Amino acid sequence: ADGNGAEDIFGPWQIGEHGFPCDGYSYARGIAEAASRNNIDLDKYDQLICILPRVEYLGCEWTGVATSVDGHPAAFITTPAALAKVPYMYRTFFHEMLHLVGVDHANTDYNNDFDWYDAGEGEYGDKSSAMGASMHNIMNAPHLLVLGAFDETPEAYQFTPRSGRYPLEVLTNDPFSATHPQILLPPRDERAHYYLSYREAVGVDQELWKGFQGKLSVHSGGATSMFIDTLEPGETFTDEARHKQFQFDGYDLNGVAQVTVKMNEVLPQIVPSGMADVAVSTAGNKRVLAVDTGDFDNDGDLDILVIGDRAPFVLRND
Repeated sequence: ADGNGAEDIFGPWQIGEHGFPCDGYSYARGIAEAASRNNIDLDKYDQLICILPRVEYLGCEWTGVATSVDGHPAAFITTPAALAKVPYMYRTFFHEMLHLVGVDHANTDYNNDFDWYDAGEGEYGDKSSAMGASMHNIMNAPHLLVLGAFDETPEAYQFTPRSGRYPLEVLTNDPFSATHPQILLPPRDERAHYYLSYREAVGVDQELWKGFQGKLSVHSGGATSMFIDTLEPGETFTDEARHKQFQFDGYDLNGVAQVTVKMNEVLPQIVPSGMADVAVSTAGNKRVLAVDTGDFDNDGDLDILVIGDRAPFVLRND
């Protein structure tokens, strides 16, 4: 940003007594003051990474935190207490930087009630993502989609509002050379989709925990993701409350998974005709990703299915 052709790295700076004991807001004030003293214009930067002293000196319970410095998104990273923990510092970098670009934690929701507060569940519980319990720089299907990993290859994800049998390639295959979708998106309800993905320890997923390898992963949520279940070939996930069912049928000789989706209730929410913009906005959607037509309310008239990036809605033809 300063035009000298090199990465902008400043410091080290003394910030006095700011932040002792562990106080991120005080650290932020001290860093902003130090930047000002050294004539650093923080307005030139979209995100900041601030490296703090070793964690035992600070008395912090965290090794990294996403916050802000003088109104600028910032990641605070503490240096590890021992060389053996240096690899985890890279994971902390990855985790906190993802926060700065709009991704929240990867949680567990085993009973599928759209939260992670029940017994056995938890924030950070998803072992298939660095935003959860994984110590490696990997991401789950909801976070890859939210971050725009497939923006240039929209054929890599497929909305599945109707029952059918769908092929599914490995999530981390190169989307530019994939011949089938890598994420299936059946609607869960008016708030969110399900995310179905097939994962193997290949590509950036080489360190994927074995409990996810060769299985179909079922997630919901979005920027805040929730892991629900994994399916072995032949196993079925059933959402009885919403009359939906997913079965992992197995995979063919080319390693392409086959998934059967049963959608007995296509969409739970009907909105009046002409309300497309309002419906998409109130659902937290930022854009329309796809449009489909059909008689979704079974009244004999043609309806329009608007699929946003967070939730689907039907425009009923009355």
